[in-house]
Amino acid sequence: MQAVEIIALTMGVAWASGINLYAAVLMLGLMGLAGHIQLPPELHVLMDPLVLLAAGFMYCVEFFADKVPWGDSLWDVVHTVVRPAGAILIGLQAVGETQPVFQVVVALLAGGAAATTHAAKAGTRVAINHSPEPASNIAVSLAEDAGVVGGVALIAASPVLALAVFTVLLIALWILMPRVFRRLRSAWWLLLNRGDEGRAQSGLPLNCTVDEDIALSRRLPAHTSIDWAVRCAAGKVRGFSAIRSHMVGSLAHAGGDEGGAKFWVAGRRWWRPFAVRIDLAGCEIRRESRFLSEVVTAFSRGGDRLLTLRLPRGNDSAQRAGDLWRRLEANLAPHAHHVDAYLLQVAVARDYER
Repeated sequence: MQAVEIIALTMGVAWASGINLYAAVLMLGLMGLAGHIQLPPELHVLMDPLVLLAAGFMYCVEFFADKVPWGDSLWDVVHTVVRPAGAILIGLQAVGETQPVFQVVVALLAGGAAATTHAAKAGTRVAINHSPEPASNIAVSLAEDAGVVGGVALIAASPVLALAVFTVLLIALWILMPRVFRRLRSAWWLLLNRGDEGRAQSGLPLNCTVDEDIALSRRLPAHTSIDWAVRCAAGKVRGFSAIRSHMVGSLAHAGGDEGGAKFWVAGRRWWRPFAVRIDLAGCEIRRESRFLSEVVTAFSRGGDRLLTLRLPRGNDSAQRAGDLWRRLEANLAPHAHHVDAYLLQVAVARDYER
């Protein structure tokens, strides 16, 4: 094989391995046996029946595990090391005996490419798993399998084109990677913080990190205290330029006069604590329950503003989300136009029990 073909094979397999290592190995072996792709002698081992049997068996296991909500994320956690390691081994085998410096470069490129696609896959699955229906998991899993098969077939048909496509895709993923990592961190934070929180007398917790407290104190006028602060993770955000989607921070209120302009969001941006005042005037408030979180959303009817706040699930999560909903709804009462049916049912049930 020519050098460009080996490079295309190495990068293409690394790209595909980060998504589905077993499908990539199985496709390479089967296409090599069928004569559709010319493998270097060092990779002829992939055409061995035992290797094909092992890859086929593991692909079947992943085929089903990858379509179960949250089962796919657990599978991704297990394969965080396996997929990049497999890509590195295949890459080193593909280049064969060469200078150590080239082996190190190949290992870094193959491992980095596989880690990139693996992180993108894992982050996408975490986002999809917040939807209650399994159809999206199945559709995305099938699309990923088709992408792996198509990627290996593209290597066989046109190595140069395949190398260009994989390079563009990797650059795009690197650009999107900060958002992917924020999404993963947000989901991980929600998972680790399931449980009760302390409460202020107002019914909402006075709970924020030391860095967030300091950032708020620096921005607040003198002699202004924080009335309440709720730790939460942002979901979708639109129209609030200082707030990033999927960031973890606190929604706080300060100043005693609970007008829309008195709300603050504190968190970290570029690893530094910050606090910014947000204006929710004119927004409507909704709440709903999700798998990992209770969600409170502020939005404008025109669609120009959207702020989704996700509170960790726990024994008191529904009550905590209800407290936040009622507080925001009361503060924005002149602009609100709806009543949360769920909270009405809870209130009626409590009155009945009394």
